[in-house]
Amino acid sequence: MAFLPRTTLSSTSVEIVSSLIGGPALLRCDLDFPGGLVYPYTVHWYKQGQENHIFLRQEGKPPIISDEYSGRLFLIGASLNITQVHNSDFGLYECRVFVERRNIQNSSWVLLEVQDQGLRFIDEPKSVLLLPGASHVLNCWTEPSTDIQWKFNGQFLQPDEKDGIHFDKNQLTLSSKLDDSTLQSLEGSYQCVAVLGNLGLGSHLAEISVAEPFSHSNNITLTKQVGSEVLIPCNPPRSVPEGILRIENIYGSHIGPSDHVQLLSKGVFKIPSVTWEDAGTYQCTMENTKLNTKQKSNYFIQLNVVAEIDNKPTSPELIVSPDNFYAVQLGSNLSLHCYAEGDPPPVISWTKYGGRLLNGRYSQNSGTLSLYNIQKEDDGTYVCQADNDIPIPVSTYTIVEIKDQVKIIVPLGNLSVNEGSEVVFDCNATGVPNPVVTWLHNGVDIDFSTEGAIAKDNRLILRSTSISSAGFYQCFATNPLGTEYSTARLRILPQLKDKVEPTLKPHVPKNVTESPDDAGNLIDEQHQHKKRIHHKKYNKKTNQASNGETLMVPPTSPQVTKLSDESVMVRWEVPENNGLAIQFFKVQYKDVSKNKPRWMTIDDEIAPHINSFEVPNLKTGHAYRFRIAAVYSNNDNNQGPVSGKFTLHKDPKMRKPTVGPNIIRLEAVSPSAILLHWQYMLVDYVPVEGFFVYYRATTTAAYYTKTTVMGSNSRSHIISFLLPDTTYEIKMQCFNEAGTSDFSNISIQKTPKSEEQTSGMQETRVEQFPPVVTTQQSNRETMYMAIGAVLGSVIIVLLVSMVYCNWKQRQQRRQLLATLDETIRGHNDMELSSRSPASKREMNGILPNGHQISVDGNFTEPFLNNNIRETEMEETDNSAEP
Repeated sequence: MAFLPRTTLSSTSVEIVSSLIGGPALLRCDLDFPGGLVYPYTVHWYKQGQENHIFLRQEGKPPIISDEYSGRLFLIGASLNITQVHNSDFGLYECRVFVERRNIQNSSWVLLEVQDQGLRFIDEPKSVLLLPGASHVLNCWTEPSTDIQWKFNGQFLQPDEKDGIHFDKNQLTLSSKLDDSTLQSLEGSYQCVAVLGNLGLGSHLAEISVAEPFSHSNNITLTKQVGSEVLIPCNPPRSVPEGILRIENIYGSHIGPSDHVQLLSKGVFKIPSVTWEDAGTYQCTMENTKLNTKQKSNYFIQLNVVAEIDNKPTSPELIVSPDNFYAVQLGSNLSLHCYAEGDPPPVISWTKYGGRLLNGRYSQNSGTLSLYNIQKEDDGTYVCQADNDIPIPVSTYTIVEIKDQVKIIVPLGNLSVNEGSEVVFDCNATGVPNPVVTWLHNGVDIDFSTEGAIAKDNRLILRSTSISSAGFYQCFATNPLGTEYSTARLRILPQLKDKVEPTLKPHVPKNVTESPDDAGNLIDEQHQHKKRIHHKKYNKKTNQASNGETLMVPPTSPQVTKLSDESVMVRWEVPENNGLAIQFFKVQYKDVSKNKPRWMTIDDEIAPHINSFEVPNLKTGHAYRFRIAAVYSNNDNNQGPVSGKFTLHKDPKMRKPTVGPNIIRLEAVSPSAILLHWQYMLVDYVPVEGFFVYYRATTTAAYYTKTTVMGSNSRSHIISFLLPDTTYEIKMQCFNEAGTSDFSNISIQKTPKSEEQTSGMQETRVEQFPPVVTTQQSNRETMYMAIGAVLGSVIIVLLVSMVYCNWKQRQQRRQLLATLDETIRGHNDMELSSRSPASKREMNGILPNGHQISVDGNFTEPFLNNNIRETEMEETDNSAEP
C-alpha cells in the first residue's frame, strides 16, 4: 500500500459550497491515510488570486491566519471552517496537504458561493435640466460601500479633466457658472461605476441637458382698445423643477396669473378685458425659487391701450405654434397649443391629417387640443388652422409619434460555468421604437473586435470563457423614452492543473522519496505519481506531445495591475507540462488606443523562474494589451494568449507610500532558498498593493534581482533559485498605484552548502562550524571536560616516559658502535700496511679490500628511521669476510 494522504475529493474536481453572508461555511478537506498510519503533516489553505496562504497549520506550531480572515477561521482536521462569511469570501479555495518527511502532497478544491452578493445601487444619478448660473450634484451610493468611478458619454472621467465637472467619490458636481460654449459641453449622458475588487457595476444613465434662455425674438408692440381681449406670448424655456412665469413691468411691477390675468398653455398670458392701468412696457421672466435663479427675455413687449380703434379687418396671424415633433409614451396624455390674432378674432380648429380625432379621447379649449390615453392609432400629423373669413386662413402642423417605454421582459440570470465554456446572455427587451442594446462587462464597454465576444439580436455570446471573463454583465436597452438595464454575474470555475505544487515547499533530501509498497519493496512515489499524471498527454522520455511533435507550452494570459500613472505589473504562469525547457521570457504590449497598433517587445530577457515584470513608460489614458512570449531550449519561441484590454487611468488622489517595510528575520531554508520575514505598518492610511523584494550576492556589484509579492497582508516570502554557500543582501519596498516607498533596511543571509559540498568538506566543516553547546547541557559537558583533562595528563606522562626510554637505548647503541668502529679501523690499518705501494690506488665506490659499496638512492622513511639497525647489519657482514 503506497503511503499518501488522500483527500476525499479528486484533485481535478471542485466541490461547491453555498453560504449566506454572515453565516458559516465548512470547506471540506477530509484526509484518508492508507493503513491507518498518520504521519505529521502540514495543511495550507489558499484562495485563488492570492499569492500567500490564508491559513497554515504545522505540527507543534500555532496556526498562521491571514489578517483578512483573522478571528473567522479554524480547522476541523484539515477542513476549513469559516465562522462568518463575508461578501469578499466568494472564490475558489485549495487545500494542500504536505507530508514533510516523505516529500508527498495532495490537494483538493472547493468553490465558495456567497448568496446575495449585496452589491447594489441605493441612489443612482438622475437626469436633470441644468440652468445657467446654477450647480447640480449627481449622487451614486451603493451597498456595500465601494469605490466609484464616473463616465461621461461612455468614457471614464479623470479628476479635473473637464471644466465645470468635479467629483469626489460618491458625488459629481456640475457647475454652470461658465460661458455659454463651456456650458453646452456639459450636456450628455453621465454614469457611475461601482468597483468592488475586480468587479464593476454600472448605474442608470443620467441625461443632462442645459436649459436654454428665452428664445430670441423681436420686440413686440400691441395696441388694444380698452376693454378688449389681449394675448401676450412668452414662450418660456424649460425649467426643472418648474418655475414661475410672469410678465414684468420695466419699472419693477409684474403681472402674474390672477383673476384679471390668465396664463394659458405654453406661456401665453390672456387679459380678457384690458384696462388703462395695463398699458406699459413688459419683459417675460422665469423664476425658479428652489434653484434661486431668474431669467428674463431678451425682447420687450409694448402694450398700448387706446379709447377707440379704427377697426380695419385683418387676416389671422399665428402667435403660438406647436413644436414640429412630439414623442409620446403609450397611454399618456398630450396637449397641443395654437394661438392666433386677427380682426375679427379668428376661430382655431384642429384636425388629423388623413384620419379623424377619436371621440371620448380628446378635447379642444380655445387653441389647445388635448389627447388622452394615447394609443398607437393616435400616431400621425395634426393640423391647426386659424380662420376669420378674411383671406387667407393660416395653418401649421405637428407630427406625433407614439412610443413605448423600454421594458426588459426576462432579466439576465446568474451563471456558473467551467473555464473554456460558451456562455449566452439574452437581453429580452421591448419598446417602441425597438430599443438599442449595449453591453457592459464590469462597468466597461465590451470590445467585440478582440475579446472573443459576439453581439447579435440582443444576445451576447462569449465563445470561450477564461478567468478574466468572470464578473458582472449588464445589458442596457435604450430608446427615446429612456433606458432600462439588467445585470447578471458570471462565475468561472477554472481548469485545474493535474498536479499542484505548494508555494512554500521545504527543502527535502533526495533519500526520503521512497516508501515500501504492499510487498515490502521500495518504490519512488514521486516518480510513480508523476507517471500517473502525465502518461495520457505526453511522452515522458522524449518530451514530445502524443503526436510526436515537439511540445512548447506557452505562458498563460498575463494579469495586469497598475503600479503608477506610467507603469503596470504583468504576472503570468506556465502550466505544468513535460515539454521543452524555457530559456527566458519576453514581454510584449501594444497601444490599442491607436489606429493599427503594433506589438512592442521589451528588451529585457526574464529568467524562467520569474513570473512577473514591470512595464514602464506607458501613457495615461491609453488602453493596452499584453502577452508573454517564451523562448525554449530549441531556440524557437511561442506566444501566450493576449490579455484583456487594460486602460491606464490617472489617479492623482492616490498617494504613494513613504515608509517602507522593515525586514525582521531571514532564514536559510535550503541551499537554494531564503525565507524572508518583514513587518509593515500602515502610515497615514495610505494603502499598499504589495511588496518588491530586491536581492543580489554580496560578492558582486551587479543589479538587484527584483521579485513581486502581491497582497497588502503578506508578511513572508521565499526567495528561490539561489546559489549554495553564498551570502546575499536583501532589501524591500512596498508599492501602490501611485508609486513605491523608500527602501527598507538591508539584511544579509548566507545560504548553506549543498549536499555535495558537505560530503567533500566534512573535516573542514567540523573545524569551521563547531557544535553549539546549549545551556541545559553545560553541567554534564563540564564533567566530561574534567575527566578528559585527567586522562590527557596521564597520556602526556606516558609519552614522556617512552621518549626517555628510547633516548637511553640510543645512547647505549652509540657506545657499542664506537667500540666496534675502533676495532675494525685497527684491523683495516693492519691490512693496508701489509700491501705494496703500487696497490694503494683507490677507485671511487670501491673499498680498499675490493668490495663495492651498495648505495640506495631511495631514502624512504623506514630507511631513515632505522639507519642504525641497517648500519649494524652492514658492519656485521663486513666482519664476516675472510
